[in-house]
This record gives sequence, structure tokens and C-alpha cells, in this order.
Amino acid sequence: MTLHLPDRWVWDFWPIVDDGRVHLYYLQAPRSLGDPELRHLNATVGHASSTDLSNWEIHDDALHPGEPGAWDDAAIWTGSACRADDDWLMLYTGITLEEGRPVERIGLARSTDLHTWHKHDANPVIETDPRWYESPHTSDRWQHGWRDPHIGKTPDGFEALISARTSQGPSRYRGSIGRATSADAIHWTVHPPVFAPGRFSEIEVPHRHRIGRRDLLFVSTHKTDPAHDVDGHDLIGTRCFSRVGQNWDIRVGGWLDSDAGGSTYTARPIRVDGRWWVLRTVAFVDGEYVAAIDDPKPLDAAMLGGPLLPAVRRRIILEEVLTLRSARTAELSDRFGVSPQTIRRDLGILSDEQLVQRVHGGAVAFETPGVASVTPTTPTSTSPPSAEAPGR
Repeated sequence: MTLHLPDRWVWDFWPIVDDGRVHLYYLQAPRSLGDPELRHLNATVGHASSTDLSNWEIHDDALHPGEPGAWDDAAIWTGSACRADDDWLMLYTGITLEEGRPVERIGLARSTDLHTWHKHDANPVIETDPRWYESPHTSDRWQHGWRDPHIGKTPDGFEALISARTSQGPSRYRGSIGRATSADAIHWTVHPPVFAPGRFSEIEVPHRHRIGRRDLLFVSTHKTDPAHDVDGHDLIGTRCFSRVGQNWDIRVGGWLDSDAGGSTYTARPIRVDGRWWVLRTVAFVDGEYVAAIDDPKPLDAAMLGGPLLPAVRRRIILEEVLTLRSARTAELSDRFGVSPQTIRRDLGILSDEQLVQRVHGGAVAFETPGVASVTPTTPTSTSPPSAEAPGR
């Protein structure tokens, strides 16, 4: 395995690529604890770097919990990092305990050299908003879900995608991805979820990348429930969902790594020298908790998902037309990875069924009178905004 530490368990990780060197930050805890379940409240952030994803130089730790009484005095959990104008930013999950249960908040750290990180005085910078999300006081679970922030740059500043749980609905289906935005990475506004499919109790370690022409959301999940329309519903691991229309669609995507037993849970695509690779955490081997990072493997196009059944694809197209009032053939072709001719056939079938109105360049909803063609669509305020891939 590419990164196996004899004295420490290693699990969730996040990369930064700078000048040909990959800096890897990872959760770690002493193997001397004995029981792997104890690692969660003993987690710190380690740091290693490599030029080839196989040979790693171990550096001093990046982050430790705060002093007793601090908002992050129990443990540090998963985060992410990106380049700012003059330095580097890291959002991380800080943990304290209230009545024996973890309270999850998000803090900011900054670095000029990717080695020494300084926590910001304004921490915590992002806290859960009970209008949309569970709080520590309303959750019926040991951990309420406000962690694993994924920071990316946007034209207006920064965006964070957050592993969260909605405040409404059955507990077993509340897993969601929350969103927050900021102009300066210090003052954040929390928004409603950008992804809440109602299929998971938790959706963890979100990260977003544009690969080719697809806007992809990568997450780690347990088994899908209910399972209809979802490929590999009985698997556990890291999957991706492709954005179709306004949001990422649970029916469009694939698996970076998975199995039925959860032996590998967290995987990430990493782009190095123009080529995409996959790193993954190995949890169990032959029933033993290993907690190490496996050897890199090339990103295969099949990991991003195969073609949809035509009937499912047409149903998604119809949903987009009814929601956005129009859809363009060229955009649909890019999103689904099929030819424009295939999309035209789909639109023709929907038109023959009198579900959409064909126009030049695509289709519109029937109650859109006087439209002869469609122009490129502009995402609404509820659409996931464009963001640069973190770590670049």
C-alpha cells in the first residue's frame, strides 16, 4: 500500500497539488488505541507529500485539536483545501463534546507553505442552520451531520459543500449535501441543500470536479434505500453523480470504488500532470482493520458511469424541460455523453407523446408560447454554481 503507517491508522484524506508535488492531508489516530472505533475522538490531521503518488515523505502534523474548552477540543475531522490569492486555505471539521455527543462545526486555517497551518481567530466560521439542517440538539443520532467541508473557488469568492442532514423527513433518509458561500472564506452564508435525494442516512466526504464536460459530485455512502433507479444499490463506497439540469442526479453516475462490505470507503480522483488518478482508503483486509491508502490507479471512464436506459434518460430530460421550461440538444448531449442524434430521437419521442414541444436547437414546455428556438440556459440561483477544482 502506498501510505501505510505502522503506528497510526489513516483514513479520510484530501489533496493539494502544487508545482508537481501532491500534498496529502489525512485523518490519523494511534494504532495503540486498539479499538478502531476509538479513532474518531482521537483524530488529528497528518501530512505527507509525493511527486508520483507512490513514494511519500511524511511531514509534521498539520492540525491538532484546540485547548480544553475550545470549540474543537475533542478531535479534528475531514476537511479540504484550495489556493487563495496569496496563501492556502483549509476548511476542517472541529469536534467538541456535549453530553458525550460530538458537536460538528467548520473552521478555517491558513498556510503560506502548505506545511504550517494557523487556525483563524474567527473560528468556527460555518455552523449548521436549523432552517434546513439538523442541529446537535434536534438530531436523534450520535452525530448530527455538519462536517467534511469541500472548499472551491468561484467567481464571487468561495463555495463549501458540506456533509449534512436535512431537518425534515424520516431520519434514515436525511443525508444531504449542504452549501455555503463566502467572499473572503471568513464570513459565510449557509444555503439550502444542493443534493438531498432521500436515499441515505448520511452522504459523506463530498468533493466536486469537472472531468471532461461533466460536472461531477463525488461522495461516500452506504447502501441505497429505497433502491429503484440506482445502479449498485447494495454497494458501499465512493460514487459520483453527474449534474443534469439544476442539480446532480442520483440516476446518472458511477462508482470510483465499492463493495458490499465497506472494505474501501473513501476514494478521490486526483489530477497530476494532466492525468486523472484515483486514491482510496483501504479499511478492512480479511476482516482486519488496516486503515491505509492504497496504490494509485488510473481513473477509468467506466468509473464515472455508463449509459442510462433510454427510458430513464428521457424521463430526466422531461423533468428538466418541465423545470427549466426548455432544454438544448447540445447541452443534453454533453451531460449524458451521447450523440446529438440520440437526444433528438429522445425529444422526438417526447414530442410525439405530447409531453414537450420541439423547437430549433432543443425543446420547450408546451405552455411556453411563441418560442421558435432555445438559447443557452443560465443556471438559476438554486443551481450548483461553477467552481474550480480544489487543489489546483
